[in-house]
Amino acid sequence: MAEPAGAVRVRPALLVDAVSKSFGGVNALESVSCHIEAGSTLGIIGPNGAGKSTLINVVSGLYRPDRGRVLLGGMTSPRRHWIGVPVRDSCALFSRPASSTA
Repeated sequence: MAEPAGAVRVRPALLVDAVSKSFGGVNALESVSCHIEAGSTLGIIGPNGAGKSTLINVVSGLYRPDRGRVLLGGMTSPRRHWIGVPVRDSCALFSRPASSTA
């Protein structure tokens, strides 16, 4: 379907494109894709072992995907942790320091 004349294409703030990740022959993620527009919220739900934590760890840069790509603001990052702060075996995305109020 063609876009209307004069339409502006907005790049997603976060793009997960056909990401796959396996551990020792177990597919934790298989061709997962989603995008998040700036200012929006995405919830990730599923049963134990569905790959939720693995997806967060791939998006944060803690794990590298076996296939696919993750773009933040249209760019990949060579750094290991782009948007997360490691917390034990997981990470807290978009964490902000607590404001100090007296």
